[in-house]
Amino acid sequence: CDYDGSINDNIHQLTTTRAIGSGNGTFDFYARPSTDITPNYTKGAGAGDLVEFVQVDGSTAATDDAATPTRSVPGELTYRFGGPLPKQDDYKAKNVRES
Repeated sequence: CDYDGSINDNIHQLTTTRAIGSGNGTFDFYARPSTDITPNYTKGAGAGDLVEFVQVDGSTAATDDAATPTRSVPGELTYRFGGPLPKQDDYKAKNVRES
């Protein structure tokens, strides 16, 4: 097994979703039983269509920055350690060795 040096963090970017549909669905109380999961229910128009997220300007495709962090500032940690004022530290980047 060859290792290429990449790290699998199992964080999946989310930039799309599925529409729930517009308008009301219809329910047929007298529908005949069939092999369909819900033979008596019809969804609203556009249900299941792919919807892509966009930036605030409405024209630029969105990015999931929370799922793709940079290594420049890994993160901050604020905590109390016995004193009245909180202490603030920065996390070390994954590629920085302990000193």
